[in-house]
Amino acid sequence: NATGAETTASTNSFRSFATTSLLGNLRTRAHDVTKVELPGVLEASATRYNAARYAIESANSSDTTEIAQNKFSRRAGLYIIVNPTPTTRNGTLPDATTVSMAAYSYRCWLNTPTITTTGVSNTLVEVVLPGQPSYGVGGATENDLPNRFTNLTAVGSNQVLRIPGPVASSTPKATYATVTTNAGTNFVNTAWPLATRYSSGTPTLTSFTDAYFFDLRRARNSNGYGPPATVRSTSTPFTPRPISKIDFDMTRFRLAVARTLNAVTTSPAIYNPDVPNTTNWNNNILNPSATVAAVNLGPRTGPSTAYVYTTFPVTAGGAIASDPFRIYQATAPGDPVVPLALANFNGPWYDGIAIYIHSVAAEDRTETSGVRNRPDSGVRIINGRGYTPSLATAGKTGLSLATNDAAYIFGHLNANGTITTNSSSTPESLTDEYLCNIMADALTVLSQPEYELSGGYYRQNKGWSDSLSANRRASSGWDSAWQTTAPSGSNQIEGINNTRFAGRMPTEGSYSASPTSYGGSTYANAPSRSTKFSGADTEISSCLLQGIVRTTSPANPRGNEVGTATPLSYQPAGYQNSGGVHNFPRMSEEWDGTLAIRGSMVAMFESEVACEPWLATRVYSAPTRAWGLHVNLRADAAHNGKHDVPLEPMLIQVNRWHFTALRPNEYNSLKTEISGYPD
Repeated sequence: NATGAETTASTNSFRSFATTSLLGNLRTRAHDVTKVELPGVLEASATRYNAARYAIESANSSDTTEIAQNKFSRRAGLYIIVNPTPTTRNGTLPDATTVSMAAYSYRCWLNTPTITTTGVSNTLVEVVLPGQPSYGVGGATENDLPNRFTNLTAVGSNQVLRIPGPVASSTPKATYATVTTNAGTNFVNTAWPLATRYSSGTPTLTSFTDAYFFDLRRARNSNGYGPPATVRSTSTPFTPRPISKIDFDMTRFRLAVARTLNAVTTSPAIYNPDVPNTTNWNNNILNPSATVAAVNLGPRTGPSTAYVYTTFPVTAGGAIASDPFRIYQATAPGDPVVPLALANFNGPWYDGIAIYIHSVAAEDRTETSGVRNRPDSGVRIINGRGYTPSLATAGKTGLSLATNDAAYIFGHLNANGTITTNSSSTPESLTDEYLCNIMADALTVLSQPEYELSGGYYRQNKGWSDSLSANRRASSGWDSAWQTTAPSGSNQIEGINNTRFAGRMPTEGSYSASPTSYGGSTYANAPSRSTKFSGADTEISSCLLQGIVRTTSPANPRGNEVGTATPLSYQPAGYQNSGGVHNFPRMSEEWDGTLAIRGSMVAMFESEVACEPWLATRVYSAPTRAWGLHVNLRADAAHNGKHDVPLEPMLIQVNRWHFTALRPNEYNSLKTEISGYPD
C-alpha cells in the first residue's frame, strides 16, 4: 500500500502475491499464521516484567491465545487445586474459571484440552485420588468411595497427596481430621494413625506439628549479603517462617497409575514407602541397601500382618467395597476412571502423564503486623526413589509435574540411589527410566533420609528430617544471636540450637522427647541432636525448570514494575548474588555425600513465591556435585528420538540477522522486480 497503511485489500493482495510468486515459501499473519509467544521475550507493549513465569502459573482470563496454547496448567491432564491454609480461598481451573476451596482441602480434575488456533477449551471431570479425604463443591462430600483412606495396604497408607488439617474435626467435611468407614466395614487399624491430613497448630521454631517444616532461607528480614543485609536487630530479627506441606507421594501415585490404567492386582517393583518393620525392611525406601519388590494392591481384610492383599472385597450387593489405589470419578460416585479415557489420543494424558498442582494464592506475600496473610507453603515430591510412572506408548512416555508454588524434591527421584561415576548422565536402565520434568517457582533438594536397624530398632541416622528442619546445620560458626546480629565471622549459621529428636518418619514434626513405636514398627531411642543430620547421597533424574533470585548490582539494579517507578516486590532490596548455577537447585543441609542430577536445568524466570535471596553457606554446606545432561536429551544418533517430556515448553531458536526497513516506494519497486521473475 503506497500510503503505508494496511487495509483488508492490501492484506489480501499481499497474501495472493506471496502465495503465487513465492510458492508458499513465505507465510505471515496474512496467511493465518499466528504469533509465537516466546517465553521470556517481552514486547514493547508488554505490561509485565517477569512474563516467562506464565509457564508455571494457573490459567488467567487475560491469557492471550498464544499464552493459553502454551501454558502447562491449561493442558495438564491431572489438575489439582490445593488450599493448605485455614481460610476459604478461590482456586482457578484450567479454563480460568474460579472455584471456592474450603480450608485445608484439595480437589482433583481430569482435564482434556482442545487446542485450536483461537485458544484452548477444556473438558473437566472431577476425580478422587486414593486416600483423598473429601471432594465436591466446598469439599463437603467425605470420601466414602472404595479408594477412601486406609492404612491397611501392603505399603501402609494409600494416600497420594497429604496436606495440613485442622486441630480438631469440624465442618465442613473437608476439614475432618480422621477417617470414617463405609457402612461399618473397617479397612483401617484404629491402633495406628488415622489422620487423613497432617495435624496443624501454631508452629514456632522450637515446636511444630506434622503440618509444617522450616526452610531457613524463607524468612522475614532475609536480605542476603548486600545492603541492607546487615539490618538484623531485636526489632527486625531474621525470622524463618513455617512452611505448610503439600506432599505428593510419587510411589503411591505410581501404584494408582498402575491400578487405574492397567487394572493390575500387583504393582511394578517398588521401594516400599511404609514405616520400616521386619516385613518390609529389605525393600524399604528408607533402607539405603534395599532392593525393589512388587506388592499386591488390595486391602488387608484379615488380622494377620502376613495377609497377601490380593482380593478386593465386595458388599452384599456385589459392589467393590475397597479398591485402595484406583482413581475414582467424583461425578459418578462408585465408577472408576475408565483407563482409555486417560491415555487415548484425545484424552487428558494425550502427551504423557502431566500433573499441575495449583497452590491457591501462593504468590500472596502481603503481611499484617509482620505476619503473612497467606501462610507459606511448598509442594514436596516425597517417596520418589525408584522410577516415576510413565505411559508405555511411544511419544507419550515420561512424567511432568508443575506448580505455581515452591517445590522440594525430598530424597531420590526417578532413580535407585546407587550413585556411580556415570550417574550424572546415564540411568541404571535406559529401558525402564523415562524422562521426568519438575517445574516450579523455586526448587530445593532435601537429601534422601536414611535409616538403620540397630539393636532391634529402626531409626534415622542421616538425611533430611522435618523434625530437625529448624535446627542449625552445624555447631561451628554458630552464634546465639544469629537472628538479631549481622552476619559475621562469628555469626555464620542460621537455625536453633535446641535439642530435638528425629521423628519416626522423616515427615513428622518436631519432637522434644523420643517418639514411641507405631504402625507395626519397633522404634525407640531416637537420636537427639541440636543440629540437622548430615546430608546423604541423593540421586535425581529429572529436568528442572524453575525460578531464580537474580544477581543485582549497581550496574544491574533491582527492577521496577513495567511502566512505573515501583520496585518489584519479589526482588530483594540491596545487591544480591544468585549463587550461580552450582546453587541453582537450593540446599539446606550440612551435606556429607554426593548430589547426582542428570537431566537439564533451565532458569526461565524470577521466583515470586520463594523469593528470598541466596544466603551462601549460612543454611547449607555443599555436596559433591555430579550434575550433567541426561543422555536421552542428547541429539546424537544413539539417543535422538528417546527425548520425551510431556508438555515441555518449546525451545525455539531465534537468530537475529541483518534486516532493512523498506519505504513504500522501495517495497513497490522490489515487488515489481520479483513479479517479473519466471515461475
